[in-house]
Amino acid sequence: MNSYYTLQLQAARGIGVAAQRSVLDFVQQQGMTLEDFFSLAPADWRLSGLNDQQIGVLAAKETVSLAQQWSDNLNRHNIHVFCLYDSAYPERLKRVLGPTTPPILAMWGNLK
Repeated sequence: MNSYYTLQLQAARGIGVAAQRSVLDFVQQQGMTLEDFFSLAPADWRLSGLNDQQIGVLAAKETVSLAQQWSDNLNRHNIHVFCLYDSAYPERLKRVLGPTTPPILAMWGNLK
């Protein structure tokens, strides 16, 4: 998944771990990417379980701008961002933490 969209989900104030997981579960179940999700009309984001307040924050220009700033800074410092369903997300971490696995994870350095 595109890390920019993962960061947009992370940058939205009022969208905590449960709501992030709900969006990611919805995206996975629908066979979508986060980019596909964000290309939907914000009203359609309700299907993922978000409420009107969360949708407003997620669509806000401030959230989009903050996500872009984060993306630029993280890329500059070789920090990678993954969501729970990315193929690069550590399987061992998922097994060990089970349902408490963080839906969004940042890793620094060479991933090989």
